[in-house]
Amino acid sequence: MKRYIKYTALILTIIFLFSCATSSGSLYSGIAKTEKSSAPQKNAKGDKTEEPAKTKDNGSSDISESDETGLKIVTDPDNAQIYIDNNYIGSTPFLITDLQQGSYKLTIRKIGYYSKAVWINYNGGLLVYSTDLERITGFLDLSVTPQEASVTLEDNPLSPGMHELPIGSYALNIHLFGYEEYKKEIQIREKEILRVDVKLKKAAFHISDLRVYRTAFNPSNPGLTGKDKICFTVNSWGSGTVTIYNSKNSEVFKRKLNSFTTWDQSLLWDGRDSKDRPLPDGEYRIVLTGKSEDLKIEEEHRISVIIDSSLKIGYRSVWNGSGGLLYAPVADILPVNEFQFSFLLAGHQEAVDNGLFFRFPSALSLRAGLGRGYELSVLGNFIFGNTDTIPAGGSVSIKKQILNTNSFLKFNAGISLKASYQYGTTTDIFTDFTGLTAGFALSAGIGSLSILYSPEIILAPFRVVYPGTLTANNSLGFYTWIYQRAGFLLDLGSFTAGISTAVRTAPFTNFKLIDYPVQAAAEFNWMLPNTHLFISFILAGEFESLESYYLLSGGGVSFVY
Repeated sequence: MKRYIKYTALILTIIFLFSCATSSGSLYSGIAKTEKSSAPQKNAKGDKTEEPAKTKDNGSSDISESDETGLKIVTDPDNAQIYIDNNYIGSTPFLITDLQQGSYKLTIRKIGYYSKAVWINYNGGLLVYSTDLERITGFLDLSVTPQEASVTLEDNPLSPGMHELPIGSYALNIHLFGYEEYKKEIQIREKEILRVDVKLKKAAFHISDLRVYRTAFNPSNPGLTGKDKICFTVNSWGSGTVTIYNSKNSEVFKRKLNSFTTWDQSLLWDGRDSKDRPLPDGEYRIVLTGKSEDLKIEEEHRISVIIDSSLKIGYRSVWNGSGGLLYAPVADILPVNEFQFSFLLAGHQEAVDNGLFFRFPSALSLRAGLGRGYELSVLGNFIFGNTDTIPAGGSVSIKKQILNTNSFLKFNAGISLKASYQYGTTTDIFTDFTGLTAGFALSAGIGSLSILYSPEIILAPFRVVYPGTLTANNSLGFYTWIYQRAGFLLDLGSFTAGISTAVRTAPFTNFKLIDYPVQAAAEFNWMLPNTHLFISFILAGEFESLESYYLLSGGGVSFVY
């Protein structure tokens, strides 16, 4: 794992350094000047303008403790009840401001602590009475056999021996593999010693909670997403065997398990038979047999699992608000109860007006399979830079798969609906602008290679504005334009790569075929072996023309389950 992290850091550094020096024309500098203008201005001396000191609602400034008058009562711990001449006043810490000069009986009470009563002579001004309350305690004298047993008191570890404890009720739990669990509610009383001597009894061998992580799975999925985990619990020493049968009741897989020495047991199954040959789609019966160490007890438990090659799980970028490539969604979806959590970041920096300006768009996203052909995508995006304002936004989209051909020649189609909001910027690096978007995703492919096309129409309250591209005010209204998205996807399971682009038309009233800049990206995604983690490398850019563009590079990490 350390080697993977080292290589990942090296590649990200090389790509980042490359992109930092890769730009042309005025597109990036125009964006930089626009976003810098939103930062707080400095005065003539170069100092930041500061707000005046805040005052309280009554107009007076904050006062120190020395300006207070009355009797202030402080205890350790807090929240002790205060009584003045047997009249309840409040809980500590507390300031009594309307107290007349004189002598008073102060009583302090708190459950689990000894009460305290004192006479207070108050002569005006500020008088602070501070005291530490003494906890009421008792004792627990605990002995356990066998001594290596694990002991907890109210879920906190406890060792055998003498312990001073606050009075009250406690849940005592003692357990050790191969023995019956000991549970008891104990009562600690004031200044009393409670002696507890526990001798654990050996447990009769038993298997419970046989389960699989996935009731249906596809062995061709990458990494751990293409395996199923068979889990169960035992309570004592013994041995076991897992045997798997097909729908014709023929044995296809058998594995003898290691001797049981702890409660939780598991076995990863990759959907292959005992000779490491892939098994066809269908339902399979898992039979777990277990025997006690002395062979006197034998148990058998059963559960079923389905191999289904149509359940595709793979990494997809959610940069634009819908799963796919960075700028082109795909029609395929995650199976029900499967999800992907991702973080992507790309950056660019260069000198602008004799100063260094850096810009790092980032995306935090979640994909989730909802079942019945639906997938949910949730995106939060940010643009980090050297300005006091951080542009941010987010979107929620629902995609429905309407066509899926699971063969060498693939044709997939889906429809989507997305609601997006962007704050602090009028540019469109994510192509996920504020508004409601409806889209149609198409893909056609041979084997692992697919071509993607997705037209989308958006209804927005504002229009996209880049420096120098609009002279009129970007006023609130109704604006409609089209995103034309396309890409090529290579999906080898544990490795995916693709290029994608998004071309935006101007709002329909402008009759302009392309509203520059155009966004484009290349990406490479690799799953670390025998994990649920994907490492991503991206190179993206905005292109106003061949002479005016800039590139961003970076990467990210995703957890796919």
